[in-house]
Amino acid sequence: MDTYLNKTCPYCKTELNSTDEVIECSKCGMPHHKNCWEENLGCTTFGCTGKLQQVSANGEEIICYSCGYSNTGGAKFCANCGISLSINNNHNQAYNQPHQSHQSQQDYQANQSQQSNYGSSSYYTQANSINDDFTMFIGNNASYYISKFSDIKNSTNKNSWNWPAFLFSSYWLIYRKMYTPGLILAGVGFFMSVFPIAGIIGLGVSIYLGVMGNSIYLNYVEKEISNARNLNSINKQQLFNKRGGTSIGPVFGVMAVIFILALLSY
Repeated sequence: MDTYLNKTCPYCKTELNSTDEVIECSKCGMPHHKNCWEENLGCTTFGCTGKLQQVSANGEEIICYSCGYSNTGGAKFCANCGISLSINNNHNQAYNQPHQSHQSQQDYQANQSQQSNYGSSSYYTQANSINDDFTMFIGNNASYYISKFSDIKNSTNKNSWNWPAFLFSSYWLIYRKMYTPGLILAGVGFFMSVFPIAGIIGLGVSIYLGVMGNSIYLNYVEKEISNARNLNSINKQQLFNKRGGTSIGPVFGVMAVIFILALLSY
């Protein structure tokens, strides 16, 4: 636990101490309070898809990377969700290895000191593989969305205003290739247009998307990038081209369909 002295949990912004239970992300190395990890439902590092590595310094418990449940050291499967804990055991071995000698411990601490900016907004704008994936996937206005995602990840408040999502609602969803919710919203909006309260409901939906649009998009981007994490660079690029970026064609297509249906309904 001495390794984490004078380091700060990125979620609650308080220093880690020798009595804290600590979770260290296996991919980015970010240490968190165990409770903070569980409350945040995962690593606080923007875009990180790493799995849990270690909770207690004595190695007596293994935390399930899937659900966060504390299992006894000898467990093979999670007692809560049933998933294999072999991945966690491999991570624990990798974690404990730097502590086998005084020199390796110094090296480990030096590496940790280089990660002192984790959890700060500046970290999320640094060039790294995770940031590259987000930039590649988002495409247009990537810097804007990465900044918004960083603010969301660094705050317990998931609200973040998005003007395009507020003004264009379903069309914004479709433009960002979130086709299923976009098409559903467009269809419901059209069929509800005959009701007197349609305008009020539409305004409510627009406000909701204005407030929650960035969080909705963040969840979509993280899911798609996570699905591509084991692909080679070529297949990853193909997936990002298909699922990421923007597409104006479907927007005009949906607008044309709605216009035709509106004409036919009169």
